[in-house]
Amino acid sequence: MFCIRVTLFLILAGIFLSCEDADVPYSTEGVKDLSGLPNVIFILADDVGYGDLACYGHPYALTPNLDNLAKQGMLLTNFYVTGSTCVPSRTGFMTGKNPAAFSLYPREHGFQGRTTITEILDSIGYATGHVGKWSIGPMPERGDQTYGIEDIRIIESNDEAKLGRDEDIFNAAMDFINEKKSQPFYLNIWCRTTHFPVQPNDSVLALMPEIEVSSDDFGYWFNKEKLDIVIRDSIDADHAMRNYLAEITALDKNIGRIIDTLKQLGIFDKSIIAFSSDQGPAPIQSPKDLSTEKERLKMNMLGYAGGLRGGKHDFYEGGVRVPFIISWPESIPAGNIDSTSVVSGLDWLPTLCDITGVKLNKQIFHGQSVLGVLKGRPQKDFLPLFWQKHGQKEVTTRWKDWKYHEKQEGSDQLFSMSEDPLEKQNVIEDHPEVQLKIREAIDNFKRQMKTER
Repeated sequence: MFCIRVTLFLILAGIFLSCEDADVPYSTEGVKDLSGLPNVIFILADDVGYGDLACYGHPYALTPNLDNLAKQGMLLTNFYVTGSTCVPSRTGFMTGKNPAAFSLYPREHGFQGRTTITEILDSIGYATGHVGKWSIGPMPERGDQTYGIEDIRIIESNDEAKLGRDEDIFNAAMDFINEKKSQPFYLNIWCRTTHFPVQPNDSVLALMPEIEVSSDDFGYWFNKEKLDIVIRDSIDADHAMRNYLAEITALDKNIGRIIDTLKQLGIFDKSIIAFSSDQGPAPIQSPKDLSTEKERLKMNMLGYAGGLRGGKHDFYEGGVRVPFIISWPESIPAGNIDSTSVVSGLDWLPTLCDITGVKLNKQIFHGQSVLGVLKGRPQKDFLPLFWQKHGQKEVTTRWKDWKYHEKQEGSDQLFSMSEDPLEKQNVIEDHPEVQLKIREAIDNFKRQMKTER
C-alpha cells in the first residue's frame, strides 16, 4: 500500500512539475563561461528591399562594407521577416513568437509579458543596449530597463549629418561598444534608412555618382509597380534613384564605421554582426501635387525588391523576403551564400540561445535554432511560415515549396516557389490536394494563435 501511495505521489508530482515547466520559457543551467561567448550586434534597416544592396544584385548600388561583410560571413537568399510593417517584424525578432499570438498590438501595448532575447541575454550577464528606432511598445524613459535592455537610446533622424539621418544612431552605437568592450554585449542598431521621406542632403547625395536608369536592368514587377509610375508622371528617374541609393550608401558607410571600431578594439573576430531589414521597400505613390515638397519626395521611394512582387504592407515575396547577412569570423565560414535554407526572424532568438547555451522551452517559442545553417549546413526542411495582420482573418503561408494567400474576396492564390518565385501565375485550380493540405495547416495555425492570445 505504501509503495502504491509513493508511486502515485511521484506520478502526480511529475505531472505537476511538467505543467509548471510548460510555463517556464528558458533555463540558463547550460550557459558556458561568458568569456567565450560572442558579442552580438543586430543592425536593422527600415524598408530596405531584398535587392537594394550590390551583393543582392542591385545594378547601381554602392555597398562595399555590406558586400565585404557577406564575403567574410554568410548571405541568405531565403530569409523572411514576420510582418510587412515595422511592429510585427520587430516583434518576431525580439520575442521569437508570431505577432498573431499577441492579443493587443505591440506598438501601443508592448510584448505583454512575453520573453525577449534581450531579457534572456541580460539574465546570463550580457550588457544589453538599443540605439535608434523603437516601435515596440510605449516609449521608455531614459534609464528604464525595458525588455531587459539596460541602455536604451531612442534617436531621431539627423537630416543634416554628413553621413545622413542615421549618423547619430551609429555614433551612439560606437559609444556603447567602447563602454562595454570588456564584457559580452548585445546591441540593437535600428536605423531609419530608408523610411519615407528619402531626402538626402548634399553631403549624402555626393556619395552617389550620377546614374542612368534603364528598365532593362530591373524585372517586371519593379517596372510595373514603380518605374512606370515615375515615367508616367514625368519625373526624372535618374535623380530619384540617385537620391534613394545615396541613402543606402550612407547606411553602408555607417556600418563600415562599426566594423572599423570592432577591429580597432580587437573584438571583430569574436563578434556576431547581423544585418537585415524590417520589411520590403515602401510602395511608390503618384503625387497629387508636384508643387509641394512632400509630394515630390514620394517619387524617391525607389527601393528594389530584387524583382520580387510587392513590398511593404503586403505579404507577397517583396514584402516579407529581405536581405540577411551575418558575420562571425570565429564560427561562420567565409563566403557562404545559402540559397537552400528558409530562415525566419522567429529563428533569431532560438539561434542566439543555442549559441550561448540557454535552453528554451520549445512549446513557447515559434522559431528554431539555425546555428547549423550558419555553420555551413543548409537545410531543406523548415517550419511553415505564417503571416497575419493584426485584427484580420486572412493568412498567408510559406508551406514547403508553396506560397498561399488567403484573400478577403475569396479568390485565394497559390504559387510555386521553385517554378514561380515572382508570384505571377496563380495555380490554385491545378493543385486541389495542395490547397486542402495548406488550408488544414492554416486552420491549425489560427486555432493555435487564438489559444495563445
